[in-house]
Amino acid sequence: DGTGTVAHNCCTGDPTAEDALMMYLGEGAEEWTDYRVEVQFMVPNQEGQMLGLWVRGQYEEKGRKETAKEVTGYYIILARRRLVRLLQLQTAQDCVGACNPKWMKAFNNPYILREEKIEAIDLTRNQWHTLAVEVRGNRIGIWVDGVFAYDYVDGKEPFLTGTVGFKTFDSRPAFFDNIVVTPLE
Repeated sequence: DGTGTVAHNCCTGDPTAEDALMMYLGEGAEEWTDYRVEVQFMVPNQEGQMLGLWVRGQYEEKGRKETAKEVTGYYIILARRRLVRLLQLQTAQDCVGACNPKWMKAFNNPYILREEKIEAIDLTRNQWHTLAVEVRGNRIGIWVDGVFAYDYVDGKEPFLTGTVGFKTFDSRPAFFDNIVVTPLE
């Protein structure tokens, strides 16, 4: 409904920041295991803007409620030219040897797990689209507008619990609506 009553921007605390992560921090949310999350989003109008869904997220406070010391989890973004990208947000400790060294001290250390161009999707700008992600054990499944993109099995060190949220970069404004999280049997 757009109220964001149990979510907040953990990157800077600034609602106008270019890089923002809004997360759901309801009681027990960081303990969620297997679930399906669906959300509607509007594709940004400008090139270079990115937005996506954060799943299996964990959060450690820096000292101020609205700022994170460390954030981990998976991040699914829809990029230009129909790319569906799955990244892992890792702590500096997790990232040793896996991530780009220039990001080692950054707020989040994005490591691309898989990236594919999905010809069957058409991400029309200024239109609403649906992104769905299922996390079950170490398997992640991704759908865009009902089109199956791919499965990924994290056989290295998977995140098995965590909450959901939205992440943006250089997206002003960013539009998300109708997020639904459903437990999987």
